[in-house]
Amino acid sequence: MALDGSPSARTKVARLVDLVLRLASDEWRLAKAEVSENLGHARLGATLLACAFGLGLVAVFVLSGAAVAGLAAAGLELWLSALIVGGALAMIAAILIAIGVSNLKAKRLVPDRTLSNIQRDMEMVKEALNA
Repeated sequence: MALDGSPSARTKVARLVDLVLRLASDEWRLAKAEVSENLGHARLGATLLACAFGLGLVAVFVLSGAAVAGLAAAGLELWLSALIVGGALAMIAAILIAIGVSNLKAKRLVPDRTLSNIQRDMEMVKEALNA
């Protein structure tokens, strides 16, 4: 596009600049909203990890109690039942850890929709400049 000083060329450039600024502002707002939403997932992940930590501690206590009961008493029933309960708690903790870690991955925090929109907007601006 040649700028020959005609009002139409100036008007086009002014509109294009205004459009680009408006698009940038809209994309910024969208990015902030998307990051806020993604941080909600991170909060959930952190909460699940805290729950898993608590259950993991309980599992260690129960399993420790089972080992002591197994050594102290020659009977199988008391410590076997404690091992079953401790094993179940340990499995629950492992599941919560897996879910929590998946919610904390950096990929989940990236504003994918905003990046896609920015890429599309940049293509529109390139087309407008070439027209």
